[in-house]
Amino acid sequence: MNFIENDEQFDAMQEALLREIVRAIRTGLGDIGIEPEKAFEATEKMTFSIAALLDGARPVMIEGEKVKPFLAFKKDKNCLLSNGGSSLHEMAFDVALEVCGDVDEAAGLE
Repeated sequence: MNFIENDEQFDAMQEALLREIVRAIRTGLGDIGIEPEKAFEATEKMTFSIAALLDGARPVMIEGEKVKPFLAFKKDKNCLLSNGGSSLHEMAFDVALEVCGDVDEAAGLE
């Protein structure tokens, strides 16, 4: 496997991952009938919490020890890394706002 450090590509991939997380949360909340305004607020909060866990901004305790996840993206024989690490939680609210607007509009909820 080839390890490649490319912050620009890494940022694009983590944003794409975050979009999918937001879509999954928002769609699931809509499927169970949560009203759009509450679903948006819940989606923002859940997205931020999940992102903070994935990128290590929120401590994770496993078997009594603090561990920090390390995000990387594997494509074919390449593994894309970022020297600065992941910043998913920093993008969470902006991506949630953008994606939820798209999801709600497509469902006729706006």
